[in-house]
Amino acid sequence: MLSILSKNTICNDDLHRLAVGKGAQIDYAPLPSAQAVAIKMADRFFIGLDYGIPENSPEERIILAHELGHIHTDAFYGLRAPEPVRKHAEMLAERWAVRQLVPKAQLCALLAQGKESWELAEHFNVTEDFIRKACYFYFECGMQAD
Repeated sequence: MLSILSKNTICNDDLHRLAVGKGAQIDYAPLPSAQAVAIKMADRFFIGLDYGIPENSPEERIILAHELGHIHTDAFYGLRAPEPVRKHAEMLAERWAVRQLVPKAQLCALLAQGKESWELAEHFNVTEDFIRKACYFYFECGMQAD
């Protein structure tokens, strides 16, 4: 089984430390219309996560990394922003999350070993959908590793 993360794989605690390092406050609250939100107010950042997200789950990792992606790429938008602006900001945040949670070199090494998507998801502690997204970004869109 590949349940142990390698030393190069970021864990949930690391994501929380990254948030704190950026000065972000993370709060859990009922968010009926979204699983999470990242907000920039002046020089402060806030991340809201819905109570319904299972703690320490792959879903929490993915969602938190995505919201941190908004902070690290400064990809924010207002409620009335045009669709192209929203899509661009979401894409930047998602690509940042992929780079953090599924490093390309590790992914390529495991793919070369013939690992299946479920094994990759278990190794990186993400969902199979997120593995497919990582493969799409890296191999179909040509996204470069950092």
